[in-house]
Amino acid sequence: MAIVFCRECKKEVSDAAATCPHCGIAEPGKGAKPKPTAKDTIVGLVVVCAVVGGLVFACTDSKEEKAAAAAKVEADAAACKKDLQCIGDKASMVAARPCAAAIERLARGEVTWTDGTLGTKFPNFRWLNDSKAQVTLMGDKVQFVNGFGAKINMKYFCQVDMSGSTPIVLNVNAAEGRW
Repeated sequence: MAIVFCRECKKEVSDAAATCPHCGIAEPGKGAKPKPTAKDTIVGLVVVCAVVGGLVFACTDSKEEKAAAAAKVEADAAACKKDLQCIGDKASMVAARPCAAAIERLARGEVTWTDGTLGTKFPNFRWLNDSKAQVTLMGDKVQFVNGFGAKINMKYFCQVDMSGSTPIVLNVNAAEGRW
């Protein structure tokens, strides 16, 4: 005589019972699975832990792989500092906010950016000093309001030092016109 779960109400019932004492269904043990024992539960937990441990071990990098990945990242960063396109693209993304804030401080009145939501404020760049990883970011997507309230298109540049981990704004300037 084993204890099984009723196929209807899922409560414990004897497998020899003709009806379930809880819900009254006939032959409650027919097709029902027996209640798992403590041994079954422990074996299941051990199997789950073994699978999780195996996955963690398989997905974890060794010390050599981590060192190789770190060396590759450093080599890529050093190579990027020598390539104008790479460092210019990086600078126009990471230095856009501090450069835009510095350009806005140049205005005496209201500032309106005309670059749009997905546009870039600094579409052009050139070397300032290639040996020191310094670039000049340039653009013309801003309008300053003059003393009479008219909006004037401005061209601007932002000189950025990209030699460290964070960009440093060296100088900004703005003048009337477009590039």
